[in-house]
Amino acid sequence: EHIRVIVEEAKKQEAIQNPYEDLQEMKTGWYRIGKQFLYCGSNTDKEFIKNLPYCVFGFADPPYNANVDEWDSNFKWEQDYLQDIVDVVAVTPGGWNAYNFYNETKMNYIWEMFCWINNGMTHGKCGFANVIKTAIFSKGKVKIPQDFWQISIKINTTEDTKHKGRKPYEYMVHLIDLFSKSGDNIIDCFAGSGTTLILCEKMNRISYNAELSKEYCRDIIKRSGVKDYEYIGTF
Repeated sequence: EHIRVIVEEAKKQEAIQNPYEDLQEMKTGWYRIGKQFLYCGSNTDKEFIKNLPYCVFGFADPPYNANVDEWDSNFKWEQDYLQDIVDVVAVTPGGWNAYNFYNETKMNYIWEMFCWINNGMTHGKCGFANVIKTAIFSKGKVKIPQDFWQISIKINTTEDTKHKGRKPYEYMVHLIDLFSKSGDNIIDCFAGSGTTLILCEKMNRISYNAELSKEYCRDIIKRSGVKDYEYIGTF
């Protein structure tokens, strides 16, 4: 019931259409959206990394090199810095690119978790799949009460994002609840469609997000439905 309420509120907020006329030309740098922060630029930029606070949870959904979109090719993992500033790092390595990812990262591997979408499927390189694999990394001990869970999703009918890597709200709510509490800091270095930012605003977390595409950054702010936003540039 807790997850259902958060998801329903997030989807209602997402459906709100606001003009956001000042977002026609997105600038490189930091934006504040409510209590959340979005860096429009690369997650390997010094401006992004140097301003990240200590966080209890970090999430990364990197490209899988499956060529589903222009951003999904020739990617190499360079985000091991997350483990130095985050208690627990969760990465979705995908199926197609998992072998490459595990060879590229030097983070301390802990375990894997599996989320079963029991009423839908995602399109993978080798066909359709209904499981999201999540690798857990940490320098310390991690308590995972259950490494397998299932969700039921509702097909989103809004057309406010074209991002093909979008993760279900229900999946992200579970991870945020599991690895953080109210008031905690969270990092999402591949913001994509902005699901983490939107949910953190609803769940009273403070998130620090990075997205390379200016188009997707604009979509994230619009999807959030938050009118209290501003361009900071640099901290």
